[in-house]
Amino acid sequence: MTVLRQIRNQASSMLDMLANELIRSEGEGFGKTPRKLMKTKMASPEADVKRLIMTANTLEDIWQFLVERLRSGSEPEFMIFSIVDEVSELFRLRYLALPDSQKSFQGEFIPLCDKSNHFVKTVLRTDTTFTNELIDLGREVLPYLPTRNREKENIFSIPLVAGNRTIAVITLGFEALDSFSQAKLSYTYLLRDQLAQVVWNLILQERIQNQPQLDNLTGLITHSSFHQVFQKELRRAKFEKYPLSLILLDINDLKIYNTQYSHQMGDRALARLASIIKHHVRGIDTIARYGNDEIAVIIPETDPTSVMQITESLIEAVKEPHKSVKPFTISAGIVTYPNDSLDIDTLMQIAENTLQFGKHKSDETHSSSITLATDLAQASDQDRIEVFTEQIARKYGETGSELFETLMRRIEKDAQLENENLMLETVASLAGAMDAKDKYTRGHSQSVANYAVALSHAVGLLPAEVEKIRLAAFFHDIGKIGIPESILNKPGPLTVAEKEIMDQHPVIGAQQILYPVTALRDIVPLVEYHHERWDGEGHPARLKGENIPMGARIVSIVDAFHALTSDRPYRKAMPLDQAMAILHEGAGSIWDPNLIQKFADLVQNARCQPGMEPSAVVV
Repeated sequence: MTVLRQIRNQASSMLDMLANELIRSEGEGFGKTPRKLMKTKMASPEADVKRLIMTANTLEDIWQFLVERLRSGSEPEFMIFSIVDEVSELFRLRYLALPDSQKSFQGEFIPLCDKSNHFVKTVLRTDTTFTNELIDLGREVLPYLPTRNREKENIFSIPLVAGNRTIAVITLGFEALDSFSQAKLSYTYLLRDQLAQVVWNLILQERIQNQPQLDNLTGLITHSSFHQVFQKELRRAKFEKYPLSLILLDINDLKIYNTQYSHQMGDRALARLASIIKHHVRGIDTIARYGNDEIAVIIPETDPTSVMQITESLIEAVKEPHKSVKPFTISAGIVTYPNDSLDIDTLMQIAENTLQFGKHKSDETHSSSITLATDLAQASDQDRIEVFTEQIARKYGETGSELFETLMRRIEKDAQLENENLMLETVASLAGAMDAKDKYTRGHSQSVANYAVALSHAVGLLPAEVEKIRLAAFFHDIGKIGIPESILNKPGPLTVAEKEIMDQHPVIGAQQILYPVTALRDIVPLVEYHHERWDGEGHPARLKGENIPMGARIVSIVDAFHALTSDRPYRKAMPLDQAMAILHEGAGSIWDPNLIQKFADLVQNARCQPGMEPSAVVV
């Protein structure tokens, strides 16, 4: 050890002893000035605590009291109020005050296992600690402090102790230990024992208020509580450098399941899935009800291979017959920190995208599926846009079978026609028959509806208008029920006569099928005119430009896009870039150029979604 280092250590040791003597002597050790100043500038700690017991309802109130009592002029240079979270073994930085401002920390935590940190030392010692090295406060604090030319600071951390354990810490930083700052330290030290019980009561109250809420049906923690736990587990995983996985599980087509059996049976299926998961995960794992038909499982300290095995066992258990539940299938999406992302928001977005992609696989196979984030990264462009637009459509309202439930509710309120319900059921049946008749349209209508909602949202239309466009997009091809199968499924270009027949399907669908249903009349023009052209050369009415209803223009674009990117009887699906090139080429002649640009932006956003590119992040 060099002579310089010895001198430095001796000086630090002497300063530490001096500071503790200052505090323990309650202002006596530095002459009469501190006690005099405390009498003239500081109120009685006993009186202050009595006032706090009567008036403090939150920890924020305690903080405001400390700021009022201790901050004046440029001293102290900073104040920090922190809470010890014993349950998660974390030290939580709550509030910071500088001479000209005060703020709350944005969720910064210091693990209590980081014994080199100044705050953690205070917690472990349950006694006042001193440092003059800003770096000892940790990287979590330094970004909040103003840039200083000097490196030294007189920093005191005074613990609040209740039940022989530190529950909170008050930290004061001074440029110099003058008589006024010494008085503030003395006051804080005198205050701490009386203040500790008040703070502890408020901490207990806050814990009760923030206690995880449980879902009545499944007994799992709720969506909001899930996010709190996931944030805590991710912080721990980052500090201890272990993997953290998240599984999102969804009962496939739960709305159809409810309609086919009953809502009570759907509730039983969800409760059954929750029970299966509880029996297949560990005590340290967390299970939450993430959505109406979704369950999330947080699995720490486990590699992706092991998480895959857990998920496979869940799917096998779901297959087993149960006396009180009808068979159902599930989709599972899996993401892992740090492999897929280091950021919590990105991880959640990738998880939702992955689950949605898995649901597409389940729809095709009518069975349960497991999807990893890497599967999504390797997906085709078409699958990516499908996932993206379906997510937007789900946020905006019902899709698929729920369309008919919505319409049925509307029609129950509309008594204009006695046989309205029967007519709507006929429309639904025709839509199903159309899918069965034309191999291409199977799934096409739902995809076009999702695209239409996404584009309507991008344009900024009101929710009521988006709803109309979504319904029109779903029913836009219903008139094909009146077109001969020989024309619908012809493996080559249509003749002029055949094309004239095919061109009749918008009118057939709008006027003959939809118009008689009162609840669907608002969407009739959107269906009838979805093959009009921007230049006026379309059919059936040769409308031009903005004379074409906005909804019809939107349906025209998304219908063409899905047609170009799907297999047809006479050609294979086009790559996404080629399809977009055709749309751009037709902008201003076939399609509204402004809507084409909006749709191009939407497609680009879909391709850039988190999880859509291969990830190889390693810590």
